Amino acid sequence: MSETKHQWELDEALQVVRDLQPLVRDLDYHIALGGGVINKGYSDKDIDLYVLPVFKGNTHDDIKVMALLSDYFSKKSGYVNVRPLFGSSAGNEDEGEHLYSHQSKFVMADTRRIDVFVGRGNL
Repeated sequence: MSETKHQWELDEALQVVRDLQPLVRDLDYHIALGGGVINKGYSDKDIDLYVLPVFKGNTHDDIKVMALLSDYFSKKSGYVNVRPLFGSSAGNEDEGEHLYSHQSKFVMADTRRIDVFVGRGNL
């Protein structure tokens, strides 16, 4: 009997968080992992990363965060396809409507997906 290979295992998702945490901390953000990989220990779909501002009275730059994530994922996989679903890069930002300033799907070279939600720094 063969073992089912999931898109994401918890240890793989945690490694992504551990890799990114010091990078986003430099921009006064931190990373939280959510979704099925937390609930079940694996996901057959994607991982959800929440990039949330640390409130120190600083100005938060969500555009820099998105650029940092794009750079990280493209270097890690050799290819990344970013599909912005919400935010200035998607052309549909409405300051008062959403908890997140950006929501994007990163599709890696191996076709695994990472959904990213960047929290507003001005809540």
